[in-house]
Amino acid sequence: MKKRFLIFGVIMMAISLLITGCDVTETVQKEQLLHCKANSEGVDVIFNVSFKGNRISNMNLVYEMDLSDIEDDRIEAAKSEDYCKIVKESLSQYESAFKNCSQDISNKKLSVTSDLDIDKMDASESVKFGTIDNAKKGLEEVGYTCTVEE
Repeated sequence: MKKRFLIFGVIMMAISLLITGCDVTETVQKEQLLHCKANSEGVDVIFNVSFKGNRISNMNLVYEMDLSDIEDDRIEAAKSEDYCKIVKESLSQYESAFKNCSQDISNKKLSVTSDLDIDKMDASESVKFGTIDNAKKGLEEVGYTCTVEE
């Protein structure tokens, strides 16, 4: 008889937790940032991918280049170049997803920053990342050094 009441009590407690909406997805949906960096031909490429659970919530690209070895007059001439266009063309699979691209040349450093609109990416591209661990592994395989920040 006591066993029945104990089992009944446990079942009632479980039902009440389900009804009141004890949110177990909160732990699954934690936010994490995958911060990856690589250097290609003197250009630092920084790729940040924000995850909410196993879903990408934001992507950001930063290209930085040290111009200290370049003459000042050539740096001035470079200020008229559209580096956002160059970056978009070099990553043609993401071209339609580029938004908020900005560029700056100051203190002998070129910086191009752009966000990527997840909704405008080809679904197959964003699915390739899957989990944050898969994304980290895949980006490290192509030469990035990555860290996961919570």
